[in-house]
Amino acid sequence: MPIVDSIPLPFTKEEKVRIYLRSLLLVSMLVACSESKSPPTEELTFSLTAVQSCEELSAHLKQVALQEMRQSIKDLREGRYGYGIAANERGLASATAEAADSSAGAAEAPAHSETNTQEEGVDEADIVKTDGNYVYVLAGGYLSIFRSFPAAELTHVTDLPVPGYPLEMFLQGDRVVTFSRLWGEELPAELRPAPAGTQGDRAACGAPGCWSGREVTQISVIDVSNRTQPRILREIASEANYVSSRRIAASVHVVLNGAAAGPELLYQPENLEFDWYDPKRLNPLQRARFDQALRAMENENRQRIESAPLEAYVPRTLNVDRIAGTRELGMIAPCEQFYRSSQPDGRQVLDIMTLRLDDAGAPAHAAIAGYGAEVYASTSSLYVASHPFSSAWMWWGWREGRGQDEKTRIHKFDIASDPARAQYRMSGAVEGHLPRSNAQFAMDEEQDHLRIATTTELPDGVSLPEGNIPPTANQLAILHENPATRSLEVVGRVAGLAPGERIFSARFVGNRGYIVTFRNVDPLFAFDLSVPSAPQLKGELKIPGFSTYMHPIDETHLLTIGRDADPVSGQVGPMQLSLFDVSDLSQPRLMFTPQVVTGVNGFSEAMFNHKAFSYFAPQQLVAIPVTDYSNSAGGYCWQPGYVGLKVFRVTLESGFQPVADIRHNGYYTGGSQNYCGLSGWNEIRRSLTIEDHLYSISGRAVVASPLANLSGPPTASALLPTPRNYSGGWIW
Repeated sequence: MPIVDSIPLPFTKEEKVRIYLRSLLLVSMLVACSESKSPPTEELTFSLTAVQSCEELSAHLKQVALQEMRQSIKDLREGRYGYGIAANERGLASATAEAADSSAGAAEAPAHSETNTQEEGVDEADIVKTDGNYVYVLAGGYLSIFRSFPAAELTHVTDLPVPGYPLEMFLQGDRVVTFSRLWGEELPAELRPAPAGTQGDRAACGAPGCWSGREVTQISVIDVSNRTQPRILREIASEANYVSSRRIAASVHVVLNGAAAGPELLYQPENLEFDWYDPKRLNPLQRARFDQALRAMENENRQRIESAPLEAYVPRTLNVDRIAGTRELGMIAPCEQFYRSSQPDGRQVLDIMTLRLDDAGAPAHAAIAGYGAEVYASTSSLYVASHPFSSAWMWWGWREGRGQDEKTRIHKFDIASDPARAQYRMSGAVEGHLPRSNAQFAMDEEQDHLRIATTTELPDGVSLPEGNIPPTANQLAILHENPATRSLEVVGRVAGLAPGERIFSARFVGNRGYIVTFRNVDPLFAFDLSVPSAPQLKGELKIPGFSTYMHPIDETHLLTIGRDADPVSGQVGPMQLSLFDVSDLSQPRLMFTPQVVTGVNGFSEAMFNHKAFSYFAPQQLVAIPVTDYSNSAGGYCWQPGYVGLKVFRVTLESGFQPVADIRHNGYYTGGSQNYCGLSGWNEIRRSLTIEDHLYSISGRAVVASPLANLSGPPTASALLPTPRNYSGGWIW
């Protein structure tokens, strides 16, 4: 199991990454110079077929389950462990003030910043949203609402408990949509596990204190027209895991992926009195009995798989209309609305759910019997990409089907023709996998062409038995619909970029593309993509270090965040901001000495989450949340040397100028101030601007600071509530 995935609940994938990175920084910095190996690849045409009946869908899912099960037994027979049908227990293959004026939200909104998103007109869910008049914060198990304008009247309005573990949210007019993760006693009655003995569950969850490995994604649509009394209008609970989402006007497109619990299977041979975990050490008699037990196990599992009903394989959705008082439970979509893959893609179901916030009706669904992990959307299309190694059972793929190892599959959905539902268009595949952080920026659509940047290599922890595997390679591909084949096909490509390195970040701006790779130095590659069939690498710049996120401040300049590195050893150094001039694609250049943000043991969420990166163009300011452990006291609980928001002015004439260090330490009044006791209360996660003030948001407070004097005292502040069921853990 990857290290990040080994961190237990209740943390989200993003938070697991945060925890892992923090730990990593205190032990040793990321060593990105190791040479990865990649298997030989072949061209792969990838397409989906419409399912014609429930019988066809059932047969497909059972066939995949059988493949997974047989591979798992093969691993047992050969002494390989760590993956297989038991790798994921949630599926075989497998996240007050005075009463405010209720009409205030409709008043003319003051000028304010928005969530940092990839595409104009395509909103992305986040933990903080604002309409200028109010700030909405999702933290501590609550949706907290603050009156934010004018800044001097910053006031806490109310808190609405959000069930489970809140993830992120949207704001559109008087509607808020929250996404959260439920388990245990918070599961809806209709989706609670069966009695003990069911796969992935240790108890029947109906009583307090019940433990269950099953998770449910809950989506809540909330009316906030009366900010003092928000009310939930609709709740949707899905057995599939939340992947990502996008909002275009009143349409919210939610990407979910998962599998039902499936039949209870046997995971190891029974009634063997000897140690069978290392088959190579078995004597002939033991080996014969071991093989016989595995054959019996396979036969029993096959019968259980084939006899299970379709409902055991397809996640269910519970739709609760609080206004009408109805509760509807069923499969995520009718069988005839599914598509299936001709290539192994795991026993997962990909669900594109569409909610209309201007309509009280039930959501619409588009379903694929397959896997999806990364999401990109333009105003007209939504793309879901997956790599075989992202799916648990496909970690075996190199053993069985070498032609599919290093391919990213891409599904395209039309979200413009009918705003009320996503419609599947077609699929395609490209060599390699997307970057490991900020992966969505490696995909971009321009004039109905998809540009995508990938690295061909094996993931961490996977090795091949064969030798002479070529090193990593990187490529930029351009895909376009082919109506004749009903598939996305590569029409242009630049291959062979930076052998032995991998992509750390990518960004597309109009007909331009930029890729950063890293080993010991940071090559910034600049591309001319004006002719999709003939993309051109125009220039490159090699400097020490790497960038994990690139932010275009205009058409010809990139503001980046990353780390310095030793050009000889590749040893990673301090976190820094850099400014690049790309007006001449053939000669990109670093304009100024990079601005050091924090030391080698410093951490910022902005390194891997663009929503934490704030660039305020009117003020020419960039704000970066920082936690620095350079002054750590050691031990299990580390004492941060700095926790706050660092603000810099950045201009094309003078480069970087430090402006302010904003801290929230004074708003924390609890016990220990160390890493464990503080638990993120004073850690600033987001920043935004409303008129002439900058607002910084931590787990403890919302603070308004005047833009004219950010280093001075704040204008006002308001506290967040104590987290629900807080026991010293994370509050976000």
